[in-house]
Amino acid sequence: MSSRQGHQPWKIWRTKSTEGVELRVLVVYLMSAVFWTAYGFALKDYYVVSWAIGYGVVYSSGIFAHQVFKPVAH
Repeated sequence: MSSRQGHQPWKIWRTKSTEGVELRVLVVYLMSAVFWTAYGFALKDYYVVSWAIGYGVVYSSGIFAHQVFKPVAH
């Protein structure tokens, strides 16, 4: 994950705008975090699990913020 993707949820909350943030990207990254979490549990590698859960929380908050601050169609 690059730092830019991790800051997208923060950008949405700070600016109250979803401009420039693609919902599909956040969903794909969240799915990636879910798979990494499962992989970590399968290997009993709790370091990977902890990081994956952390990223999952960040991406989930981004998806939530994207829905809260999405533009209203007229």
